[in-house]
Amino acid sequence: MRTRNLLPVGAVVMALVLAGCTSEPDAGDTSPPTADGCAGTGIDAKASADLAALLPTSVAESGVVQVGTDPTLPPYEFTDENDELAGLDIELGQLIGCKLGVEVEYSAIDFAGLLTAVQAGRYDFAIAGISDTPERSEVMDLVDYQTEGTAIIVPKGNPGGIKTIDDLCGLNVAAVQGSVPLELLTRKNEKCAEPITLLPLPSSSEGFLAVRSGRADASMETLGSAIYYQQSEEHGGDLEALTTELYAQGYQAIAFPKDDESAKLRDAVHAALTALVEEGAYAELYEKWGLEANKVETITVNDSLRFADKYYNVD
Repeated sequence: MRTRNLLPVGAVVMALVLAGCTSEPDAGDTSPPTADGCAGTGIDAKASADLAALLPTSVAESGVVQVGTDPTLPPYEFTDENDELAGLDIELGQLIGCKLGVEVEYSAIDFAGLLTAVQAGRYDFAIAGISDTPERSEVMDLVDYQTEGTAIIVPKGNPGGIKTIDDLCGLNVAAVQGSVPLELLTRKNEKCAEPITLLPLPSSSEGFLAVRSGRADASMETLGSAIYYQQSEEHGGDLEALTTELYAQGYQAIAFPKDDESAKLRDAVHAALTALVEEGAYAELYEKWGLEANKVETITVNDSLRFADKYYNVD
């Protein structure tokens, strides 16, 4: 499960347009456009027209939302063999675009700087496995659309006999810079008699590589990403995700700036996601990616306190 720190690091922009529903509307036309990008999605056109009316004027006039993402967390967001953005979050963003009648234009940015870029207004919102925490909701708005947990990743067969986060004391452990796993390990270090040697790395894949190569004894990462990597990546079979004890269980969210104009878009996206849940497209997407356990029944906003008592459970 991932969160971001507050300093942009080497932002790399890779703008890609996914046709949410891409034909250009006539001036003054408030109905959502339709195009091949939404074909086969089962989108309810009447409901979409009602939802499009919720958009802030700036988005309605441009017909585009600018979305930041960090494509290093499969199966949520990654670049495929054609160097195109793919993943559950990417497709979910496309469905939101279909519901609202707008194009979704993605830009890739380094992990650590994404939320700062949202706060600065560089993007309308961000979707990238972002954890909803009470600290985050003080400075931005978070639309909660799924749950996740953090797992310990070890070499296949678990030669070190690691069972819980307690067993990481005294070991070399990798985690992504600015992430909840890194925060978990930092907090655990305060309780370790022999400290954890932390290896902050730029991406999940580098953390997995550190474990495979022996540079790290273990890593901590989003469970869905760890399992996907283990099953699909070259050498992924060399790793094992420990699932008996999960940490930082809570919401992942779409992040918006905290201002009046963004609040209108936040509410429109919330309504679009709610409609996708009711119409079944949301459930179909999670079934497609094998992540049914991460679904939520109700889309909420800034609801992190629901999980506050067990989020940083490092004792």
